Amino acid sequence: MATTAKKTTASASAAATSAMDSVAAAGSDMFKDGFERAMKSVSELNDFHKETFEAFVESAQTLTKGFETMSNEALGFNKKALEDGVAAAKSASTAKSVQDVIETNTDYMKSSFEAFIAQATKMNDLFTSTMKDAGEPISERQTAFVEMAQSYRP
Repeated sequence: MATTAKKTTASASAAATSAMDSVAAAGSDMFKDGFERAMKSVSELNDFHKETFEAFVESAQTLTKGFETMSNEALGFNKKALEDGVAAAKSASTAKSVQDVIETNTDYMKSSFEAFIAQATKMNDLFTSTMKDAGEPISERQTAFVEMAQSYRP
């Protein structure tokens, strides 16, 4: 009987040890899987932030180029407007009558106004396209964020 009890105790002890080893192995595997998923998430988040930073840099570069283009355009327009104003003043100063001065001034004012309207339209188009182009990388990152957030939903 003592031998049977020892065998039963040994068998129960072996079964308990085996069960504990299985539980420990399963727990270790679950911990390892959880840790690997967490590290993958951290890596994905780091990649996301890197891509977002690059998008902001690209957006800033686009804005810089756009504002530079607009600045050059404004300087060119102002230079031409000044030259046209000087030419109109010279023409008015050599006029032979008051009527010629009025006609020269009227022509100058009309052409100046038309040039201003054309320039304002051009500047508006440049500004609109610059803002659209600069916003595109940021918009793409917003979409990527939404997709990433949805991928983590259970």
